[in-house]
Amino acid sequence: MRQRSTTSRKRSSCNIVAIDRTLRNLYGNVSHISAPLGNKPNPLDELVYIQLSVRTPEREYETIYRALRRLVGGKWERLLSVESERAVAVLQRGGMARMKVQRLTDSFRMLQSHFGRVTLAPLRRMANTEAEVLLLQLPGVGKKVARCILLYSLGRDVFPVDSHCFRVLERLGWAPQGLTYRRAHDPLQSLIPKPVRRSLHVNLIRHGRTICTPHNPHCSGCALLRCCPTGKHRMDEMKS
Repeated sequence: MRQRSTTSRKRSSCNIVAIDRTLRNLYGNVSHISAPLGNKPNPLDELVYIQLSVRTPEREYETIYRALRRLVGGKWERLLSVESERAVAVLQRGGMARMKVQRLTDSFRMLQSHFGRVTLAPLRRMANTEAEVLLLQLPGVGKKVARCILLYSLGRDVFPVDSHCFRVLERLGWAPQGLTYRRAHDPLQSLIPKPVRRSLHVNLIRHGRTICTPHNPHCSGCALLRCCPTGKHRMDEMKS
């Protein structure tokens, strides 16, 4: 079970735009054509990439994705005709391999039935809400996965909430009191101005991986410490 802060929740003294600016100064700007975290510009590739990342060490994401891509010769629809045990073997190092293969093959069959072929290209012509509704029908796709596809592959101004984003925003006091990760997607997206959603999402992940880690965060060296009531409380406790 994820540990929640035991401090009373206070709102950060910095607004979201200021937090985004601080993180961009630290990690750099994020353009709409870059893939700083390995995400894919093709929405079908992105669906596969994110599904494979579940319960997988971050350092293994790309290796496993490429291995499965090689197995199907770069054409995802071929996964439907590949012996499932071969695909499971390729994904074994990432964990939950059998479930991932099942989710992907079920998703591909649904897309083939809906669009006549295994593709997510028609999403480009859909509004955000329509595209999200369609994606949420696919096995294993929740709002985080759907919005990652919309953000990274379609350049839409949405804000996916992953565990790093939620943890950092919660510690900063921007997650409403009592909000759980599973229910955070819409409330947090509504708080983030559209122009900074992409950069903030990417840089919160970077910050959560390197500084604001789940356990023993590096508060003393954090660029957001002046904004962070949780960090200030932790530093005061360490001094006392």
